[in-house]
Amino acid sequence: MSVFKKRRLTAWNKKKNRQVPAESAQEPDPADAAQEPHEAEYEIIPPVPLKGEVPTFFHIGRWAKECLITGYRIGVWHIDCTTRVKEELSMYSFGSAKPDFQTITGGVGFKEKLGLLTMSQAWLTNEFFSSIGLQKRTDSIGGEAILRALYNRAETAYKIDLLCGVERSPVRIEVIAPIVHVKKIMGYALWQPAENFMLAYRTAFDFEEKSFEKHAFGVGYNNRSTELALKFEDFQDLRGSIFQRLSDQWAIAVKASLSQWENVEYSIGCQCMVNDSALIKAKITSQGYLAFVYQQSFTDSVRIMYHFGLSLDDPIKSNHKFGISWSINC
Repeated sequence: MSVFKKRRLTAWNKKKNRQVPAESAQEPDPADAAQEPHEAEYEIIPPVPLKGEVPTFFHIGRWAKECLITGYRIGVWHIDCTTRVKEELSMYSFGSAKPDFQTITGGVGFKEKLGLLTMSQAWLTNEFFSSIGLQKRTDSIGGEAILRALYNRAETAYKIDLLCGVERSPVRIEVIAPIVHVKKIMGYALWQPAENFMLAYRTAFDFEEKSFEKHAFGVGYNNRSTELALKFEDFQDLRGSIFQRLSDQWAIAVKASLSQWENVEYSIGCQCMVNDSALIKAKITSQGYLAFVYQQSFTDSVRIMYHFGLSLDDPIKSNHKFGISWSINC
């Protein structure tokens, strides 16, 4: 399954990991930009690959992103509910307030699979999204071709593109091709020469500007206790991360970026498994932002997260952040 999805729709396809409960798909909070390390784009955190499935470009550094990003970007509140009507049909709804009660977004949608055919629709606060296409996967090869349309009511504009992907171990390729009112073609190729090692390249080309918008080279290593990731973007930005399990309960992570060879920003964090269903995390950034997350899985279907953060420059008078998120599957 492709991870090139609208960010607010990715929760449809997430397979939750019980030890590290996944964060519902959310937009970055504008307040985060002043406190968290700068990122060229919102970090995508894909679900854990299924057995035999080739990982994506966004799996490079995934565990560090789970430790240092998941849960920290909750607004005042967020709730989502996924209902599986039957094996081939699921429905999804969500609502959130970021960064205050006056900025509320939400939506409902469904996804249905009929043999090779897959369809989805979503009605969001300001947008309408629809897709239809073909998906097929066997033990050795997988592929998809999905036509996607997006209509934005505020801009009274619509866009149509085609997502194509193919994987055959050890290679995976995904491309988004423009059709109507889309000016870019983007995609990536990943090679997994060994089970624990990944090499990838990602690019985007703007037809209006007639120039490449992005070049990103990535390398990753993960042996289930140690994860190393390094990305070199646009021949001037260097980003890397380290995730290390110290024991069955404890793990630490570091994520850093070097922008234009001069601006260094970083996040350092840790996490502790309190028990089989509860996780506590903490992190501090180079901007002096300290934050904590508590994640609890009450059952396989009900999960909750709390987030609290403050600036160390002025712990009393600075803007404190607090958020709560509920996720329900039935």
